[in-house]
Parts: sequence; structure tokens; C-alpha cells
Amino acid sequence: MPSISRVLAVAAVSITLLLMLAYSFDTSLASPGGITGHTLKGPSPGCTPCHGGGQNTVVTLTGPSTMQVSTTAVCTVQVSGSNSGVDIAVSGGQLSENSARLKTSGDELTHTSAGTGTYIFSYTAPATPGTETIYATGLTSRNGPWNHAESLTITVTGTVADVKDEQPLTYALEQNYPNPFNPATSIVYSLAEATSVRLEVYALTGERVATLVDGPQAAGRYAVTFENPGLPSGMYLYRINAGSFVSTRKFLLLK
Repeated sequence: MPSISRVLAVAAVSITLLLMLAYSFDTSLASPGGITGHTLKGPSPGCTPCHGGGQNTVVTLTGPSTMQVSTTAVCTVQVSGSNSGVDIAVSGGQLSENSARLKTSGDELTHTSAGTGTYIFSYTAPATPGTETIYATGLTSRNGPWNHAESLTITVTGTVADVKDEQPLTYALEQNYPNPFNPATSIVYSLAEATSVRLEVYALTGERVATLVDGPQAAGRYAVTFENPGLPSGMYLYRINAGSFVSTRKFLLLK
């Protein structure tokens, strides 16, 4: 039977090893930039290099499906549970933080501190048309669980100048796309001749919530992006006044 002193010595060694392991693990998590390089963009499988646990965190990535070149849209990542964190990457274009809980680290965004709820960030499309993908990984608690969000694919189209080169024959206000939307959508309209244009967004109560265009424009076909992450879910109206042409359509914001 081992002596008490031997048992105590073995226990002390075990405790020391555990503390060393915990210190090493905590140090890897304490980087001011958060944890990077572990989205579906790269070869590493999610947050597993730094976090254990199973794949049962619910991670939702939302943003526009279409954008014009060099424009900026607001996107969100929602992570279920508490003590959460995120890592966000993109195939092309630029990410920027809209929250003190996010930090730019290389070409990715990561959490600077754990928390709950929604992480808000901006994405600026590249200067050339194409298809880009935003990736996100979320985790709940330091030792998991973690999971990937469904990646967001964005079709980047040409500039408004490219669109308006097509000379229309009539005035028109087209249905926005996508619809329903969250948080951004594209509105396309046509002008048969040069005129003063005013394009506005209203709540169903009649309150104006945004003015998208206000001024003279040449004849052509135009596209503008509407985004307002502060608005609640619901039905809204967008209306155009272009000379004697007036048209109104409905669109639905879902969060």
C-alpha cells in the first residue's frame, strides 16, 4: 500500500500538470485578435483546434444575396447560447467590424470577448463583378459546443453606370430583390427621359424611414441598395416620384 506522502506527491504532480494544461489552453484563447483561421474558408475544421465539444451550436449568418461592386452591406451572425464567440472570413472583398465585440485580425473578424446575441459587421464587395462567399464559425462556451453557419453566397454585379447604359422606353419601378429581405435589398427603376427623381421608403403608418434618391438623373435604368438594420420586421413601402411618373410597391423585411 503506497504511503500517504507518495499519494500526496502524485496528486501534486497531477494538479501541476492540469494547471499547466489549463494555462496553455487559456493563453491560446487570450489573443487580442480572437481565434482566426478556423472557418470553412481554410483547412481547419471549425473551432476544434482551440475548443472541444460537439457540433450543436446554432449559428446563423445573414446578409444580401446580391450587391453592386464596391458597395457596402451590413451582415449579422447570430450564435445561440451564452459565452459565445465567432470567426468570420470572406473569399473576396473586405470585412469590417460594427461592434466593439469584434476585431479585425488579418483578413478575418473574430470575437474579442465572449458574450451572447448577435455580432454585426460590414462587408464591402470587390471592385469587379463575380461571386463571393462569407464564412462564419460560432461557438458556445470555452469548451464547446461549436458549429459552422451556412455560408452566404453573394453575387456581385456591375455599377449603376453599367445598368443605366441600357436606355429604357418607359418609366418603371420594379419589384425589389430579394423579397422578403434581411438586411439589404436592391431596387431597380427606369427613366424614359432626364428628370428629377425622388425614391423614398415608408412604414405602413406613413412615416418616411429613408430617402434613397433625391435629385436630377439622366434617362436610363438604375439600381439602388436599401439597408437599414435598425428597422423592425414588417411590411414597408417604397415610392418613386420621377416627373409625372409616380409608383409605389411593397416589400417585406424579415429578421
